[in-house]
Amino acid sequence: MSGATVKTCEMIPKDGDWVLDFAKFESLFTKKTKLLIINSPHNPTGKVFTKEEVSKIHEILKKFPDVLVLADEVYEKCVYDNADFPRIGTIEELWPRSITIMSSGKVLIFNK
Repeated sequence: MSGATVKTCEMIPKDGDWVLDFAKFESLFTKKTKLLIINSPHNPTGKVFTKEEVSKIHEILKKFPDVLVLADEVYEKCVYDNADFPRIGTIEELWPRSITIMSSGKVLIFNK
């Protein structure tokens, strides 16, 4: 209805983790790009983007200052082994253009 075009960048399994091809990821952005939806912890893979990966995404987004970020973090309580969970919305430059989605239902389920 809106005339928007959805573009996706799949993660690929590598050495027991899921990785994003950052060259391909960046190639999907244009002057017309309006929104980036990022899911971390990712469902269904469980992938949590590392601080380095979030920094790479930030570097790409610097080139596209009009892109808003929708951060789907509803599985935030599913981060195990004391893994670091960097939130993209906590990056000072991205805070004003980020929307973070969380779920109290997931908090209740995973905190039992």
